[in-house]
Amino acid sequence: MVFIISIKPDFESFARFYFNSSGSVAYIGGSEHNITFTASKEVLHEGLAIKVGGDKNNIRLKNGNFPHQNDFKAHNFELNNQTSFPVVLSNKSQGVKVKSLGQVTDLGTGNKIEKLTK
Repeated sequence: MVFIISIKPDFESFARFYFNSSGSVAYIGGSEHNITFTASKEVLHEGLAIKVGGDKNNIRLKNGNFPHQNDFKAHNFELNNQTSFPVVLSNKSQGVKVKSLGQVTDLGTGNKIEKLTK
């Protein structure tokens, strides 16, 4: 599957309401994805990151997640981050190919990271 996610300038006000203090722009688990993030400069909000695998920290569900809904593996997919949001590859990530304008933290195994320039 191919996903292209475009984050609009009004996203910042939405982010404060929706993210339940998880600090996530997005959470990605599973495999065989091809995901691209795009955004305008006005969107960057401090403290938010694109998270790959691991603990979801209750993103998405207002009253939290059940344990089986919270800690996922992320493996064998491509992530193209054309934004300045940082990417965090959890210790449950493996074989993820990341191209990113933002900083990448890699806690996983066998991930490949390419730093993009503007």
